[in-house]
Amino acid sequence: MHGRVKVKTDLQKQLEKQKEKEEKCRQYMAVQKVVFQRRALEEYDSESLSTSGQLVSVNPDFYSVWNFRREIIIRMRDEAKNTGDNDSFDKICRNELQLTENCLKVNPKSYCVWHQRSWIIQNMSTPDLKTEISLCNKFLQFDERNFLCWDYRRFVSHLAGDNVESELEFTLHKIQQNFSNFSSWYYRSCLFRSAANNHSYDFSKQWKQEYDLVENAIFTDPTDQSAWFYHKWLVSTNYGHNILPSKQLDNENSVKINRIVLNRSQGLLVLNLSRPLKHKPLVSVVVNDKMLTNSDWNSPNDADSKVWFIHLDPFPTNQINGLTISPIPTFAKNPELVELIDLKLVSNETNEKHLFVWERKSHNLDQQWTLEESYLKTLRELHKLEPNNKWVNLTLAWNEPNKSETGSIFDTLIQLDPLRNNYYNDLSE
Repeated sequence: MHGRVKVKTDLQKQLEKQKEKEEKCRQYMAVQKVVFQRRALEEYDSESLSTSGQLVSVNPDFYSVWNFRREIIIRMRDEAKNTGDNDSFDKICRNELQLTENCLKVNPKSYCVWHQRSWIIQNMSTPDLKTEISLCNKFLQFDERNFLCWDYRRFVSHLAGDNVESELEFTLHKIQQNFSNFSSWYYRSCLFRSAANNHSYDFSKQWKQEYDLVENAIFTDPTDQSAWFYHKWLVSTNYGHNILPSKQLDNENSVKINRIVLNRSQGLLVLNLSRPLKHKPLVSVVVNDKMLTNSDWNSPNDADSKVWFIHLDPFPTNQINGLTISPIPTFAKNPELVELIDLKLVSNETNEKHLFVWERKSHNLDQQWTLEESYLKTLRELHKLEPNNKWVNLTLAWNEPNKSETGSIFDTLIQLDPLRNNYYNDLSE
């Protein structure tokens, strides 16, 4: 009718959108073809940068194109070194940073883009790290749980010299905004470990304040696991005195023996190690000052295993007075060395079943330190309020000194979380 605007039908709109989509796809494929051709011809120039930039702007996760861009930038970097024109290369890097920022607005959790940005920063002579921190602040406002952004922030902070105090203040601000921000808790623990590793920070003086913070979090929302993981880490530091992990204190390739089982009647020796071994353990076995010959070490499966066993032959029939397990010297690169164990046994340590079991203390609950009674009392109060809370029960099971009390706790855990019943059964032993 006259004077009335013609309204398109839904079908017409759908057809137009389909044509528009097909045209965009055609253009995209055409640009992709050009980029791959230029890479095959090794055309590492500004035109290749411009053309490939069109692709990643639309599809930030196109890792092959990012690889091509790095090849181009490396060629341009080498040319700049030869000519001494560092300003032109810095401009290329700044343009690349702008491109990655635009791509992050399309996909803030793109592995490719964050990697490209960190690579560019590493290749710049004087990167503006304050700007990078500000960029992280902006993206963490959009998504406070963007773990890729948190990881990039740790990287930039390390390059800037690890300003621990300002970063701790930032993580505290994020935690106060949302107790459920696991990345903030984790980064906080990394900062404390880094400071302690540089001998510039006494975490034991901060421990009580950190415990009050995490205790407030778990009482605010006992069902959130983020604070519980930080709580577990805090307890494992022995009130801040043992903040560095054991692998930083000892040889990183050393392997601890957690449990030894020796069955005299079957001539069987079983080792339970602190971590899986890719190869058979390089150890010798001495019983009563006599080295025993053996067939070979075996594991329950062909894959990496923490458990290894061996049949000893010949085996002494008399009383066992001593057992020594020692590493065999090797010239292999980065060998997995099992620790030396030298046990002096008394007569009552082997029972009627000719079975001897040695176990490293504090291995069962995977924690070396437990809480004092005052802290346990607060956990028990929370347990009364939340008797069916998995995290409350599990934390109590880890820290309860009275093992007669943990039986019912593990029963509750198995009911609450039957998928992990074997794990709880193992912890309860």
